[in-house]
Amino acid sequence: MDILIICAVLAGLSFVAVCLFTILALVQITRTVKEAEEAAKKINIELGMINDVSQKALDFGQKVASPIVSVGGIVLYALKILLKKDQ
Repeated sequence: MDILIICAVLAGLSFVAVCLFTILALVQITRTVKEAEEAAKKINIELGMINDVSQKALDFGQKVASPIVSVGGIVLYALKILLKKDQ
């Protein structure tokens, strides 16, 4: 009978310990999830800024490239005419 009482007490203590560790693990998981959400929000904001800067750089590149391509085409056409005259 004494062994049965000791086993029951040990089983109860084990159950309490498992419950305690589970609660502590869930609390830590909750904290980690909150930190991950905050980090994701910061990354999202920074990505938005990076997207804006890259869009501005792309727009600038397109504005600059268009006249350069036009001038390049005119220069190449002029060189082609000059080379034909030499032949």
